[in-house]
Amino acid sequence: MSCHWNWKSTAAWATVVSVDLEKKTLTIKDENGEEKTAPVLDKAHADLKAKHYGNTNWSELVIDEPQRQAMVRGAAVALTPTEWGVLTALATVPGRVYSRFELINRVRGYEFEGYERTVDSHVKNLRRKVEEDPGNPRIVQTVLGGGYRLGLARDD
Repeated sequence: MSCHWNWKSTAAWATVVSVDLEKKTLTIKDENGEEKTAPVLDKAHADLKAKHYGNTNWSELVIDEPQRQAMVRGAAVALTPTEWGVLTALATVPGRVYSRFELINRVRGYEFEGYERTVDSHVKNLRRKVEEDPGNPRIVQTVLGGGYRLGLARDD
């Protein structure tokens, strides 16, 4: 995280005391008990705000969990509850492969008694909404013999 003081000249370790998202400041307490406050630069502020408010950002995809909204390439996408659940489950750990069983249990719960391949239909519909080319997906990818993964790298 970038602030206006020199972190290297700060004590060997520090504890974050507070983050004020409105004032865009960060307060730390160093190993000597001294508190220091500095303005947080815009990129760091955006990262803090996203983490605090539950937004997840990739270059093509933004997931705003509190608003329950997904934006793809700047446009809002209307998702069904199941599509939303699949997308947020995949976004939990981007790149991790989730089996159909894991996805259906995360979205519908362990009591779900349907056929686990029903998740394929939901993924197909999700791809129609979020992919530029659903036949060659970049966001929701299939891993043969494994399941599905979010194919985007986070913007950090």
